[in-house]
Formats: sequence, structure tokens, C-alpha cells
Amino acid sequence: MATDYKNKILGEFRGVFESPPTRDMHPIASGVVRFLKSAGLDQKAVESRIMSDWALIVGDFYAAHSTPLSIQNGTLTIGVSHSVYLYEFQRQKRDLLIKVQKVIESKKIRKILFKVGAQ
Repeated sequence: MATDYKNKILGEFRGVFESPPTRDMHPIASGVVRFLKSAGLDQKAVESRIMSDWALIVGDFYAAHSTPLSIQNGTLTIGVSHSVYLYEFQRQKRDLLIKVQKVIESKKIRKILFKVGAQ
């Protein structure tokens, strides 16, 4: 009751009556994240981040011979230009997965698949 009286006095003094804040307020970020997920845009954001940072993830030389193609069900598909690069990427698959997860700041990518000639 004292709070109501205080708000009434302050409202009269200021000429503006403010309603007290509600207790069920949530940060706007949680609402944005829910919206992006419901619209399927969080997946597109991950794909875009991997595409734009591909040279940073694998290095300029390997980026010239490979391209991230798609992400489906936690699997990143990468197209490579030649079987020699397929072999190299297969050898570095675990390290590459860790680098991708660091760049996207998430473990949404759990598996990497390589395809020769699908660049």
C-alpha cells in the first residue's frame, strides 16, 4: 500500500502517472532468439557465418579448393575440388569440426561430410 501511495504522490508531482513494472518481464534477446528459431532463421545465420568465415576456418589455400554446401540435421556438407583435398580434409576432420563449432559458438554441427566435385 505504501508503494501505491508513493506512486500517487510522485505522479501528482511529475504530472505523469507511471504504472509499476511488471514482474514477468524478460530480456528482449530471449524473445528474438525464440522468433528466429520459430522462423527457421537461426539455421540460416549459422550457414551464413560458416560461409563468410570459411577462409578463416580452413585457411586460404584449402578455402580455394573447398566450399561449404549445406547444413542438414547437424551435418555440414563440404564440396572439395579433388580427391587429394578429400583425403586431407578427412585427416583433419576432427580439428575442422572443432574450429567450425568455435566460429559459430555452438555445437549445432555434429558431423562433417565431404563430396568430391560438388564445389
